[in-house]
Amino acid sequence: MSIVMVDSHVLTWAIKEKAIDAQKHKIMHAKHLLTQLDKQGSKTVISTIVVSELLRDVDIDKQNELYMVLQKNFLIMPFCNRAALECARISKLHDLKTPKEDLKDSHSNTAIKSDWMILATALVNNVQVLYTEDKPLTNIAKIVEDKITVEPIPEPVQEDIFDPFFAKQ
Repeated sequence: MSIVMVDSHVLTWAIKEKAIDAQKHKIMHAKHLLTQLDKQGSKTVISTIVVSELLRDVDIDKQNELYMVLQKNFLIMPFCNRAALECARISKLHDLKTPKEDLKDSHSNTAIKSDWMILATALVNNVQVLYTEDKPLTNIAKIVEDKITVEPIPEPVQEDIFDPFFAKQ
């Protein structure tokens, strides 16, 4: 059984069905990915950091409902002591490889720290594949490319396109 992780982009598209106009097609692609992972029997995990990112722009009275959907469909993995240690290592390696002036233009410090935490959570939970469309997270993950594969959401094969993940609810 493979262990995979999906990030907040995937879940925003698949569950919340939110996307900018240029990314509307990603809603269907993300739903299809989750369907395929379920069919393959993959163990699909998400980080508590991702849960927080997803819930932050949801009305307070709807947060518990969304949390229950996440809890029912995914293994939610905490940012634990081991992840904190791994995060420190990733952040140090990232700092050594990335000039400070590059960080100012591309991504906020808060977002970078979240990316480090998500990646560290994936590593300590033996995730084999991390599905993300987040370019900064993909770049940071190059630090540990010998341990984890980062993939974008694959485009669905035409015959599988109408098999929604959440139809089983």
